[in-house]
Amino acid sequence: MVWEEAELVIDRLNGVLAAEGSILQGAASTAVAAFGKDGGKSARKEFMKLIERLSGSGDPEPKRKNLTEQLLKERKGNGR
Repeated sequence: MVWEEAELVIDRLNGVLAAEGSILQGAASTAVAAFGKDGGKSARKEFMKLIERLSGSGDPEPKRKNLTEQLLKERKGNGR
């Protein structure tokens, strides 16, 4: 039981780190694109789309599921 909870925490933290990595990469790309032809306008748009997608904002009915519930269902399906 405790082991399963620890796995859930690790999975959640890994998701957070992946999201932070995506944000950092998008921010760096946007900063570099600011020196391009359009002054980074298209890069800023894409970066804002990324932020909205990760945060779930801009979508009246977010399609994101509760991560804990999803992981528990997967674990039960795998016989854990």
